[in-house]
Amino acid sequence: MLTENQISDFSELLGKDNICIVMHKSPDGDTIGSSFALLYALKRMGKNAEIVCSDEIPDHFRFISDGIQYLDLIFEPETVVSVDLASEALFGEKYDYLSHRVDFAIDHHFSNTLYAKKTILSENTSSAGELMYELFKCSEIEIDKYIAEKLYIAISFDSGCFRYSNTSSFTHKAAADLLQFSFDASAINVKLFDSSSLAQLKLESEALNSVKQYKNNKISVVTVRYSQIKRLGVNENELGGLTAITRRIAGTVVGITIREKSDGEIKISLRSQQESPLPEFDVSSVASKFGGGGHVRAAGLSMNCSVEEAEKKIIDAVIEEWNRIYDNSRQ
Repeated sequence: MLTENQISDFSELLGKDNICIVMHKSPDGDTIGSSFALLYALKRMGKNAEIVCSDEIPDHFRFISDGIQYLDLIFEPETVVSVDLASEALFGEKYDYLSHRVDFAIDHHFSNTLYAKKTILSENTSSAGELMYELFKCSEIEIDKYIAEKLYIAISFDSGCFRYSNTSSFTHKAAADLLQFSFDASAINVKLFDSSSLAQLKLESEALNSVKQYKNNKISVVTVRYSQIKRLGVNENELGGLTAITRRIAGTVVGITIREKSDGEIKISLRSQQESPLPEFDVSSVASKFGGGGHVRAAGLSMNCSVEEAEKKIIDAVIEEWNRIYDNSRQ
């Protein structure tokens, strides 16, 4: 439920002009869908607005960005809005300087560092898309088929096609409302979740061979090196499916995906799922120790070191947190 202050802040945003919308680096379905919905609404109001992103839009997400691959700054903005960015680190190298002049942040991550002048934050919302839907409804912005499709994409992506624990009755109600506009939701979800190149599938197969497990197989780790990605000809921007591997291993409570990028940066994704009667494992608390962040059950971070060093650091940190949370007698 939005507060009066949040609705007021969004109304203030709608009164601005020359607006730059910033998406996070390594853009995903939520930040793209939410940002394009906002851009369309602003332009329909006669505003001068644009979207920027430090990284290119991956091939498999360009159906969300209307085919656009690069989103670059084309005018000097008077107002800067970030969508789905929990911290300044997510602005990326190209637009890092904008992180210091954000007027409005629209976000759903409880780990948001409150870097913006005004933050519209809804921690219990599945996605930035669901939050944007609520803001549009409260501000009486007319939702048409274009906006409905973008917001549905954002919600579906971040809720894992409504399978993740962040999915609430409000999430389903928002989706149901958006589905009234008769776009092809089935085709959208196939593109988001059920479509991979043969090269991607081969990489996932190799990744499975790297699985290591700890704490009676409750912690599962997958490591992928850049040499594998290059050899198989997989686009670096199309590797989001790797994080699902550990989630699919029966019995896994904490999943760790370690991926080496072409520039040597190590990208680490953390996922958790509750296994009764165990308490919940907050992966964002581990990610925050390394300058990352996210949600209780989904978080990420980056390291600039060797794959071996990154693997040791993150596994040690997860095991340390595991030992802190759980009674050793259960291991």
